[in-house]
Amino acid sequence: MKNSLLFAGLLLSGPAVAETGCPTDFFQTPLYPDARFCQTFNDKLPATLSYHANSGIDETADFYLQQLGNPGSDEMLKGRRVLQFEQGQKIVVLSVDGQGTQIDILVKQSSPAA
Repeated sequence: MKNSLLFAGLLLSGPAVAETGCPTDFFQTPLYPDARFCQTFNDKLPATLSYHANSGIDETADFYLQQLGNPGSDEMLKGRRVLQFEQGQKIVVLSVDGQGTQIDILVKQSSPAA
């Protein structure tokens, strides 16, 4: 009984962190298909978005290389693959997360309109 009251109280109080739906892109940076668990950390630049993809790091990196072109930098740092695009104005960090990949995107400045 005590546990059910505690659970009911948690449901009524709502989540401590608001969940956001995953957009298709983040400041002109595409998200891997079927992105899940998206968390944005600012709605103005510079801004960061973190999410999960059910694919490996290499497959996810290939997606970003196809979508954004050749990176200015592509290196492994502390077990994470770090891709920098547009002279470091967009940074994509890929790290192993269970059976998939955690993707962290930092956008310092938007791309000029095409």
